[in-house]
Amino acid sequence: MKSYLLTTGLNALTAQDLNPASQLLLTGFTAGDAYGFTPTPLNQTIPGSTVFTGTDTNMEYIPISSDEVIIKCFVPRTVGPVAIGNIVLFAENSPFCVSVAHESWIKEVTTTTQTGSLYCFQQTINIPQIFDRFSFANLNMNRVNMLEVDSENEMVTYPWEEAHEQFVIKNHSKLNKPIMVANAWNDYWATPFMTQVDSIKFGVLDGGE
Repeated sequence: MKSYLLTTGLNALTAQDLNPASQLLLTGFTAGDAYGFTPTPLNQTIPGSTVFTGTDTNMEYIPISSDEVIIKCFVPRTVGPVAIGNIVLFAENSPFCVSVAHESWIKEVTTTTQTGSLYCFQQTINIPQIFDRFSFANLNMNRVNMLEVDSENEMVTYPWEEAHEQFVIKNHSKLNKPIMVANAWNDYWATPFMTQVDSIKFGVLDGGE
């Protein structure tokens, strides 16, 4: 898919730049069936039909850096069958940008005989100091929550009996440090956390504090 910033999106960024205390909110998105078109910046009427309108409850965000964030938009299994060829992101309830596919995808619906499909669209937005310009307080942050155990003594005897493929041991008795563990080919592989992220020595190759 190819993305285009719309004039209303540019105007929103310009207005926010003039009033830095007022952060923008991403408030929703629409999924449409048109594809393969090149919108002009002034396009606010997207060709084709809107097949789904999502709110911020259908969206998540993943922070990548101080300048970059990934926005995830979900069209639920209860929607369909529909063809999806474009996604319009909305900021402050106005079109912000549109992403257009070269072809459309058919999204199936859940019925008594099929599970249907969950459509997930990901948009990477790169704007300098984006977290100063946007507030994502209305969106759920997508994160990985792994199993945590206090010590290695809480682990099972055999690796193949462990239900989790990755987990954290908060304090390994031999190292007196937390470790990250991954199960690969029925063997445990681990690496210790050497330095707390809020330490002034973070990133210094000194073996820790």
